[in-house]
Amino acid sequence: MAHERLYLSIVLAGSLFAGVKAREWRTGIVEKTAYARQDEGGGGNVAIAESNSGGNSNPAPSVAGMAAAAAAMRISRTWHGFRITGNGYAFIVACPVGWRRQPNVTSNGPIRYALEKGKFYLLDDDGREFKMAVIQKELLTPPAGAK
Repeated sequence: MAHERLYLSIVLAGSLFAGVKAREWRTGIVEKTAYARQDEGGGGNVAIAESNSGGNSNPAPSVAGMAAAAAAMRISRTWHGFRITGNGYAFIVACPVGWRRQPNVTSNGPIRYALEKGKFYLLDDDGREFKMAVIQKELLTPPAGAK
């Protein structure tokens, strides 16, 4: 009975991992890294607390006050960009800078990457995987027969 359970658990675990597709990793070179800041939205700070007739501040803002604050709120995001060459192509890719983790890469050093369905995946020096947006893809070597 115990052997049957062990066998069943091994078969189930194998079937779970059979559906996971391994990425086709390629080797490239990190040529450049850069940071860019993207700002969206309006201008400065807007006070959303309103005064009542007695001159005291109302802690619950009105819907109009919240809408004005949302319209004026500045949304900012910082992107970490990379230029990676490999396999006859140069890729400019980027990922948003988060507080949790960033890719640890070495400039002019080797890197592992994969392309799947228009998405770019990068393995950093620590072996962590990052999904990135492809900004530009450039062909470095002209195809055979092209003039």
